[in-house]
Amino acid sequence: MTSEKITVVWALPCKSQEFMKLPNLVQDGDKVALAFDYETDDGYAESSISFRGVEAFAFTFYECCSPDQVGAVEVCYLHPYE
Repeated sequence: MTSEKITVVWALPCKSQEFMKLPNLVQDGDKVALAFDYETDDGYAESSISFRGVEAFAFTFYECCSPDQVGAVEVCYLHPYE
């Protein structure tokens, strides 16, 4: 039996509850871009991050999330293949 090491590759710079709008996830070939806004002292700011070399990704639809799963949107995990 082998064990996978799960690595955090990125975390939101804010809490997901600070979003004014839902994040926007766009896939273009092997690139995935995540754009989001967040609350600041002066209103809202926008930011984004792109991942290249993406072969697959998965997410849980908002409507299907339990309150315990809400914090999971704040971290991106990498599940490496062996």
